[in-house]
Amino acid sequence: MRKSKKRSASSSSSKPPDQPLTFFVDECLGTGKVPGALTAAGASVKTLADVFGKGMKDVDWLSALQGQGWIVLTKDKNIRRRPLEAQALIAANLRVFVVTATDLTGDETGQVLVKALPKIRRFCKKRRPPFIAGITRNSEVTLLKIHD
Repeated sequence: MRKSKKRSASSSSSKPPDQPLTFFVDECLGTGKVPGALTAAGASVKTLADVFGKGMKDVDWLSALQGQGWIVLTKDKNIRRRPLEAQALIAANLRVFVVTATDLTGDETGQVLVKALPKIRRFCKKRRPPFIAGITRNSEVTLLKIHD
C-alpha cells in the first residue's frame, strides 16, 4: 500500500501567525498625531491618558503595566536612568522603546515609529523582556543599557 505524499494540515511546517502587538504610548508622545499615525498603520494603540488619565507618575504606570504584554513607546530618554523607574520597568518585565531623536514634530515622530514597526516586531521576537531599546531618527532600533 502506498503512502500519500500530501502533507496533513497538522504536520505542516508553516509557522503560526504573529500575535498582534499592542503599543502603549506614554503621555510625552501625546494623544493625537503619534497614536493616530500608529493606528493608521494598523497598530493596536493605547495611550496613557486613555488607560490611566493624565498626570500619573511614571513609576506608577510602569508598575501597573505588569502582565499586560504591551510595548511601551516613549521619548523620555531618562526613564532608564532614574532608579525607581528603571526598577519598576524591570520588575514589571516591560519592553520599552524610546525615541532618541530630538526636535521632531508629532508628525515626524509618528513617521519614525511607523517606519520602525517591523524592526520593533523583530526586536521583540529576538529579546526577552525586560529591556529598553532606542529608536533613532532613521527608525533604527538598538538596545540601550539600563542604568540603576
